[in-house]
Amino acid sequence: MKIKSSIFFILTSIFISCSGDDIQPVNEVWTKAQKYYENKEYNNSLVLLHRIIENKFYDDDFKAKSFFLISEIYLNEYKE
Repeated sequence: MKIKSSIFFILTSIFISCSGDDIQPVNEVWTKAQKYYENKEYNNSLVLLHRIIENKFYDDDFKAKSFFLISEIYLNEYKE
């Protein structure tokens, strides 16, 4: 069930990120994603992390950090 909800949030984030014309600076998006992670709001964090990865204008360093944090969330925080 959690996998289905995760897929839903990922697809929703893709749709939302593709529909907006306003691009936030990557450091702001990264900071928000980290705050969501610290507050155990993992789904919200995942949405922002996927937005960083999919944006072609964002720095590769932040994309690598995003991949790492996504793996941390899925490996350590989602427990069945």
